[in-house]
Amino acid sequence: RAPHVQHGLFIVRERGRRARLGGRVIGRRELPARVLAERAGRRRVAQRTEARSQYGMNIVIAAGGTGGHLYPAIAVAREFLRHDPSTRILFVGTTRGIERKVLAHEGFPLQCIAAHPLMGKGPVEMVKALITLPLSLWQSLGVLKQQGADLVFGVGGYTSPAMLVAAFLRRIPGVI
Repeated sequence: RAPHVQHGLFIVRERGRRARLGGRVIGRRELPARVLAERAGRRRVAQRTEARSQYGMNIVIAAGGTGGHLYPAIAVAREFLRHDPSTRILFVGTTRGIERKVLAHEGFPLQCIAAHPLMGKGPVEMVKALITLPLSLWQSLGVLKQQGADLVFGVGGYTSPAMLVAAFLRRIPGVI
């Protein structure tokens, strides 16, 4: 028997590449976008759950620039590790901040992306920052895919906006 998926007012019955939507046989491509998105979401959740059961949660923390952003993020990372030592944590920062030195001392991995400040800078710096926005978003999407993140934690700094937007696009929960 074919599995049934209740979606709104319709019941979708799958048989191979065909489906029945409310009594009419339709092709897979004709299915409502919400049904296809729901199925893709279930696959993603299953993949994340499988990875989590083996290693614990995968958390990406976007912080850096100054100690005011970085040290609270380190405290949060330690708290996650205290609750579940199998949790994998990755910090995302830039090459210009203090995060490289501090995180190496604290024993946390760091991945750098290209990010520049937008506010409080001159016109040349603002143009440079606007040009690097798509690059930083692309790099952030790559980091989240590579890490298999379950949660993105944005504490502040230049990398937080790009990481949180990338998390939103990949349907990963984000915390500010």
